[in-house]
Amino acid sequence: MKTKVNDNSPIRVALLIDQLSPGATPKFIGEEFKYLKNEGYEIEVISIVEGGLDENAYQFQEFLDGIKIRYLSREFPLLNRLMFKLRPFSFLSGYHLASIFVLPRLIKKNEYDIIIAHAWESSYFGHLIWRRNKIPYIALLWDPASYLLDRIYTNSIPKILMKFLSWLSLYSDKILASDSLEVVTAAEQIAKIIRTFTSKRVTVISPGCYPVSKIPEKRGDYALAIDRWDIGNRPDILLDVLEKMNNKIKLVVAGFWWPETLRKSFMDSLEEKGLTNYVKVLGPVTEEELKKLYLNARVWVHPIEETINICAMEAASHGCPIIMFEETDLFNHKEHGFFPRNIDEYAKYLDMLTNDERLAWKMGHNAWQLMKQYTWKDHSRKFDEIIKRKLRRIDNENGS
Repeated sequence: MKTKVNDNSPIRVALLIDQLSPGATPKFIGEEFKYLKNEGYEIEVISIVEGGLDENAYQFQEFLDGIKIRYLSREFPLLNRLMFKLRPFSFLSGYHLASIFVLPRLIKKNEYDIIIAHAWESSYFGHLIWRRNKIPYIALLWDPASYLLDRIYTNSIPKILMKFLSWLSLYSDKILASDSLEVVTAAEQIAKIIRTFTSKRVTVISPGCYPVSKIPEKRGDYALAIDRWDIGNRPDILLDVLEKMNNKIKLVVAGFWWPETLRKSFMDSLEEKGLTNYVKVLGPVTEEELKKLYLNARVWVHPIEETINICAMEAASHGCPIIMFEETDLFNHKEHGFFPRNIDEYAKYLDMLTNDERLAWKMGHNAWQLMKQYTWKDHSRKFDEIIKRKLRRIDNENGS
């Protein structure tokens, strides 16, 4: 295969996603598209499944304005009849299984020089396209299938089926990692897991953020939880933390709910625990509203164990300290926030920041200074470096 690194014609890049879901996906795609386009790439966004984020939604307008999305589902509309979900998985549908045999055929040979496949689902399709048309791909495994399956579905799938699915997911992880040009993930903890099943180079690239030029002189009086809430990421445990606090802080919960029934379940739990007066549920917020929430919060809180979280970075970039269950590559315990091991510790640390605004400000200031090294420009530039390095190697191997 001859690429275009060594001549003057633009490199054709496809940013491949499973679905344009609300939350972090529009930010990733929008920032990478704009940066790579400015660097001279001929670039296109491909979504395997249509839907997720309406083109009239504010996130679409803020991050994807002027970016044309190629929806493969529109090119073979008969598959849209198979959009039903395959329980208990929140991400898998009949469409996904049927499209394995159809969608790779929609990508022409030599149509792109390289594919950047975001997340496991799109990396798998990147693998299928490579098998058929030999278009190389970079696999972005934020959460490998084997890791995700074990973390979310252990208690909801029968053991005998779980054993088979664990083997299958690990096998698929190995295949798509070994056939990719390079594996990218967002945290060293995940990189270590990936390195146990592949000899392929694994690169850690953190998400980006927009650090503000100045942070408030005082932190606000509420805890903020913001994310895309779904079956594997629910804020309910924060209610248990509130119950154990000596001096309850007001909790603001913002973000998309998918499916919407999770929001109703959360509201029901509020009433059952008698915490209605302490919790405010906002739902989705615009970037301008979110900026104000970050700037005025005492602390950002997160309910589950995660090795990296883009909202944690965004909060820190506004001078807001963080509390989450698992320490990340980026943040240090007691320097940028707290990383409790259980609910009792979580409540203790949240009490500390509730009662000591100066401690919260100091931690938030440290986090803000750190985030100046992790902008979206830095994030996208690293992909630019990988693309050019990998395609140059292909050219050299082919003697072109």
